[in-house]
Amino acid sequence: MTSGRGSQFVCVFETINVAVVAVAKSLLEGERIEYFTKNEGLQGSIGSGAVTGTIEFWVHGDHAQAARGLLADLPQ
Repeated sequence: MTSGRGSQFVCVFETINVAVVAVAKSLLEGERIEYFTKNEGLQGSIGSGAVTGTIEFWVHGDHAQAARGLLADLPQ
């Protein structure tokens, strides 16, 4: 995904485990790495516990390596 020169974002982590989402957010926020998620609002929207796809974490390309390192040991 790009939105102009120098504004490239990359997906650094995907999970179907909603419990892991809070941990991933905490890790990124602790290091002050800005991120956004895709598909987070879709989890459970069909019914209790329904999985509708992976939740993706996206960061600016400049922070991708650090973010991947932080999230590497999390279960997907």
